[in-house]
Amino acid sequence: LQVADREELERWVEHLDDCSVDHSGIIDATWGPTVVFRDPDNIQIELCVSNPSPVGSSIDERGRLQVPPEG
Repeated sequence: LQVADREELERWVEHLDDCSVDHSGIIDATWGPTVVFRDPDNIQIELCVSNPSPVGSSIDERGRLQVPPEG
């Protein structure tokens, strides 16, 4: 699930802490800062701030960002 910015993500971390929910803390992933936790049914939920992708980039079959060479 996408959140607006890192500050909102930090508010979610505080909320999860207040509710005693185990979580990953903020992970600086390649696609943007992310927090991972599980709901009561053990379904993984990810909150992230999406970084804008460079022009001409794409996602490969493994979910990795592919950026064309400069020039």
